[in-house]
Amino acid sequence: MKAGNENGPENQIDVVAVDDDVSIAIECKSAANPKRSSTLQAEIEHLSSARVRFFRAIERSLPAEPKRMGAQAMFLWGVLPQQRDLETAKNCSVMLFDIDDIEYYEKLTEHIGPAAKYIFLSDIMAGRKIRALEISVPALQAKMGKLLYYTFAISPEYLLKIASVAHRAGGRPHIPHPSRFLLG
Repeated sequence: MKAGNENGPENQIDVVAVDDDVSIAIECKSAANPKRSSTLQAEIEHLSSARVRFFRAIERSLPAEPKRMGAQAMFLWGVLPQQRDLETAKNCSVMLFDIDDIEYYEKLTEHIGPAAKYIFLSDIMAGRKIRALEISVPALQAKMGKLLYYTFAISPEYLLKIASVAHRAGGRPHIPHPSRFLLG
């Protein structure tokens, strides 16, 4: 999105990702040597403040029904957030990713290809309901021993969108602990 565009956000957005169901604004911050940033909290708040304008610009440019869900994230390379930065990110619903996350998604993409997108989306949209993915399908209920199970037909493409398996132990926490940002 071009800075200063009256229909778009007032700040630069490094990465814009849009598909049929979601739109994501990503800001990237880096430092040559690992260090804490005295401005990170303000940068998180600034990204969050552009939320409404960014998502309206996406709706105008690429309309979808139902409307896409939106997310914001920051990828940090060598920038070490302080506890207040993590709290601000959580309060502003801005996901923080570090070098370990970047390497994880790169390796995951090598192993499972384009399906890695859905693992990333399940991490960035964790705990949020995506209206565009809500459907009802007929199912048969059966019992095996004492357990109930259901059988239903669904397309593999849709199943990829709604079902994810945590590939990392314990899944991905919403906001990483500051120690995850220490490099080397």
